[in-house]
Amino acid sequence: MLCLGLLYHISKPVEFFEKVTAVNTDVLLIDTDISSLGGASLRFRRESLDEPQNSVDHETVFIPSRRAVVEMANSFGYTLVPLALNASSYRGMRTYLRGERLAFICAKQASLSSLARAPVDEPFARLEHATRLAFRAARAGVSAARLTTRSLSQRRRAVHHRMH
Repeated sequence: MLCLGLLYHISKPVEFFEKVTAVNTDVLLIDTDISSLGGASLRFRRESLDEPQNSVDHETVFIPSRRAVVEMANSFGYTLVPLALNASSYRGMRTYLRGERLAFICAKQASLSSLARAPVDEPFARLEHATRLAFRAARAGVSAARLTTRSLSQRRRAVHHRMH
């Protein structure tokens, strides 16, 4: 089953998965715009119902984050792989290259183990997490500079250890 350019135009993504699951027995390909929000989140957007290429059912639509697509698919019995970019030409793929769009292959029965995987979480999720940790540490009285210095020296030791 193909779901190409649809998921980010609907107001009820969970209902979408319920309906797909009712008729699909194995492989589902989802190609969708994705939100850069961290975690399993949905970004709110309004779309005019006057434009035929926009919203399917309501002006209010939700753009899922990578993790949200994964969590929704998993909750309906799919294993899922965010597909890594691997094209002979990236012409016309600006939204994929900027991380604003992604394709996912989902399966209930077929093995997806041989597919090249993109990260499950948003590219900046680790940076967001590190920033939150630095703020918590700062509130606890540990300076961000001290954390950064410690982190860099640990990385240097790890690299040095791997080289020798």
